[in-house]
Amino acid sequence: MTLLKRVKVPIIMYHDVVPEAEIARLPGERIHYAIGLEKFREQMQFLKKRGKIGIHFSRFYRLLQEDPGELFSGKYVILTFDDGHDSQVKFAVPVLQEMGFTATFFTVADWIGTVGFVSENDLKNLIAAGMDVQSHTASHLFLIELNSHQSVRELLGSKKKLEAIIGKPVEFLSLPGGRSDHSVWQLCGAYGYRGILTSLMGYGNFQPFWEKIHSNGYVPHGYYRIPVGRGMSPDTFENLILMK
Repeated sequence: MTLLKRVKVPIIMYHDVVPEAEIARLPGERIHYAIGLEKFREQMQFLKKRGKIGIHFSRFYRLLQEDPGELFSGKYVILTFDDGHDSQVKFAVPVLQEMGFTATFFTVADWIGTVGFVSENDLKNLIAAGMDVQSHTASHLFLIELNSHQSVRELLGSKKKLEAIIGKPVEFLSLPGGRSDHSVWQLCGAYGYRGILTSLMGYGNFQPFWEKIHSNGYVPHGYYRIPVGRGMSPDTFENLILMK
């Protein structure tokens, strides 16, 4: 287990970002986590007003390794987007750039280039704009339900495909549905993932509980996130960011 200092920091999880009028037209399972564009802009403006700096996960991880004291300043918020919806590029990225923020886009490899999702050029443009691209598996299957052959494709196959597109290492995974078990974490470590982002509400990083009992090989640290959707009030968002 790599020793990383425990840091309490907000890691925000977004999905669809679209104009409010378009949310109702999304597939039903996506509506809960969707957020209106103006609401998203207001949230980013709140961060800016409070002196927060929105950064992508890879930068956060480097700070965690090399300069954890910097993270105790309380000025950083880590911004993440799951699934690879093209609305993230069309609507969210311009707002991020306006605020001077960066973010990590956890992308489902098999969905690249399909209707409603990012293209290979979108991913390359994200990297050129200073954003970060990481894995959300190959096809968004729940990893705890797969056999070993399927797991290799979901974890290693997606990693290699994304690396070939963006020309950079892919070292972090967002769990589909937030579901995992001991074997999933061990496979992630074996395939070179340095961190696993969950859907568990909380702040910063944690050590998987089974590693506290026995350590048999490298297992990545886990990371809590704050899921944001259309039902979250401004007060709730602000209190979560300020860790009240």
